[in-house]
Amino acid sequence: FFLLILHLLIVFLFSLFWQSGAVAISAFLFTAPIIMFYFGRISILSPLVNILVVEAVLPVMVLGFGVAAASLVFLPLAQILAYLAYVPALYFVKVVEIFAAVPFGQVEARKGSLLMVLVWYVVLLGMMGVWRRRKQISNF
Repeated sequence: FFLLILHLLIVFLFSLFWQSGAVAISAFLFTAPIIMFYFGRISILSPLVNILVVEAVLPVMVLGFGVAAASLVFLPLAQILAYLAYVPALYFVKVVEIFAAVPFGQVEARKGSLLMVLVWYVVLLGMMGVWRRRKQISNF
């Protein structure tokens, strides 16, 4: 019985990690050229950090909205919701602070060119088209 529960927990965590990882990597791939273009540096740890904090974003947003709405109606309720929102928000901030302090976490380079950004997006869109086409062919 214990092994079954452990197995289900591992499968659930792996599934959650896999989904979060796909979102984090796709976000990184689509934002990296713009960040490099404007700031001349990129965080190589950002996909990992995004995987670790993505589950805290929804509670922070929902509770933050609840705090704002409740503050208009009943301030003590807003304060309770704010205390509840504090926990995932603190987790989010601490994870970001820890990884921001890693010395090799950012790669510095000269600012990119607009041509590089455009080429990057053309290649990404081409890869997406090939992937979608292969998926449609395999579904038949």
